Amino acid sequence: MVHWNKAILTTLFCALFLSSSSITAKPAYLFHGGGGPMFMYLSFDVPEIDTKVQELNIPALRDGMMLYGGGGFAQIVPRFRLGGMGFGGSLSTSGYQSPFSKEVDVGIGFGGIAGEYDLLYWKRLNGYVGTMFGWGGFSMSIHRSQTPANWEDIWGDYVQGTSVENASTDLNCSLLILMPWAGARYFLTSWMAVDGRAGYFWSKIDGEDWETNGEKVFNGPDIDLGNFYMQLSLFFGG
Repeated sequence: MVHWNKAILTTLFCALFLSSSSITAKPAYLFHGGGGPMFMYLSFDVPEIDTKVQELNIPALRDGMMLYGGGGFAQIVPRFRLGGMGFGGSLSTSGYQSPFSKEVDVGIGFGGIAGEYDLLYWKRLNGYVGTMFGWGGFSMSIHRSQTPANWEDIWGDYVQGTSVENASTDLNCSLLILMPWAGARYFLTSWMAVDGRAGYFWSKIDGEDWETNGEKVFNGPDIDLGNFYMQLSLFFGG
């Protein structure tokens, strides 16, 4: 029985080896270099912020964020490409509770260095893995205003000793980001391809990094932004 198992495993290994050799021998379509627009959907779950948002009696932020950007790659050695990419996106929520309207906006922007390694070639389809190491920023704006707005009241909010009814606070912090992925690229022509990938967005906000108007914010929360993402791109090159 043991000999049969070895024989079967050996046969399967040889079959896989021969099939992979035939797939990668002379691929008709290859991506040596190029770039294009990229669209990314990032799952977004930040209970540390949503709890505070709901205390304002407005809806929590949505569970997903669309980010828009672009990138490009150039082949360094066979199967391996090096390049860069960048994205930006935002979410907002708002509501009205007499006499105030309230709004919270959050945004992410980042870019970095990326690498890809091809695993297989099959006709018009390339399969690959990759990762990006990058840096960027996370921002949040909190607004409250009394509606309808009055010209004198707007200026009066900034006079010392006047009770502030209209208020705005901007918070921001820096990010380090790691984004591994697996994807596939389908060539529509020899110079244009549709690209889809999925991976994990790893990043964490350190509570000590929060700032407002250039000043440090104390007792800020640590926030884990890590979550899954999907990406669709259109590449031009060859």
